Amino acid sequence: MSIEAVFFDQDNTLFNSAEVAPEAYDQAFRFISSESGVSIQKIRNSWLNTLETIRCSSKPEERFFDFSLRIALENLGIDTNLTDLGVDVFHKALSNSIELTRGSREFFEQNLDIKKILFTEDETEQSEMKLRKHDLKKEFNFIVRAKDTGVMKPDISYLQKAWKALDLDPQKCVYVGDNWEKDCMLGQKHGGIGVVFGEEEERADYSIFDMMDLLPIISSE
Repeated sequence: MSIEAVFFDQDNTLFNSAEVAPEAYDQAFRFISSESGVSIQKIRNSWLNTLETIRCSSKPEERFFDFSLRIALENLGIDTNLTDLGVDVFHKALSNSIELTRGSREFFEQNLDIKKILFTEDETEQSEMKLRKHDLKKEFNFIVRAKDTGVMKPDISYLQKAWKALDLDPQKCVYVGDNWEKDCMLGQKHGGIGVVFGEEEERADYSIFDMMDLLPIISSE
């Protein structure tokens, strides 16, 4: 069976988001603290408490930073007009520090005769920023984001949109992500190959720690 396409999750799969996001959030909190006079710790704690109330929401707009930050500031009596400025600080800090994961640059430099799809829950502006910094958008034949599905992962609509747009056989696709339930489970259930990046996962068909390790998986199927 020849592989037609590879689906890539974005954060913590192609980009080192978990490594750099905490400092970017803190830069946003420091800015708001300097503008409001409220301590960084109070702002951070209010935001973390807000996250607990929305972490299971399936609505993308409720899971983006601007939404949770606005509620956190409101709960502290801070002018919510600072929300957009805080988000801008966050985006700038993230843009300065976000990098590709091990082997990702080298993988996309390969001349592979397969389709490549990005499927991510990320907010559009943020996703575009990451792709733009590393000139990666041109590598994808199709991109599906939360705004396109109206729901967070896992949801079959992320895959269905690409299957239909590119006329793909789900069984001839590889699904790569850092989280098996969100990124690989549905693809495997439809006969495809699940690959978890960055940790050992027995439910996946493969676990890899360098994106270049995808090459033998793709060529052997």
